[in-house]
Amino acid sequence: MRRRRITRKPTKGESIFGGIVCFAMGCFGLFALPSGFDPVFAGFKAIWCLLAFGMGVYNFLIAAGKVKMGGYEISDDEPDDRRAAPRSDAEARLTELRSLYDRGLITEEEYEAKRRDILSDL
Repeated sequence: MRRRRITRKPTKGESIFGGIVCFAMGCFGLFALPSGFDPVFAGFKAIWCLLAFGMGVYNFLIAAGKVKMGGYEISDDEPDDRRAAPRSDAEARLTELRSLYDRGLITEEEYEAKRRDILSDL
């Protein structure tokens, strides 16, 4: 089993679309739901409109970058002994140096001198 981490955050377009849909639902609640003297229905209408407009404002704030959206994350963990050791900085530098030498971008003398410098830093 390998380690996998997936993070998903809404795009600016998705946030704008969500805000428009929420405002449409708020307008539906405000104008299409009948207003009566029934206190239960009036309470439902008030909660509906407040939630819809609140979610719309929140989506527009996410799109504007004023609010940070956490998104969600999926990760599979595996035992520590199965994880590969991360490459050291020196190893990455030596690999890059070898690549430069193989492509003929540096001379053998430059390669050996820089290689000694990297190894002496260890």
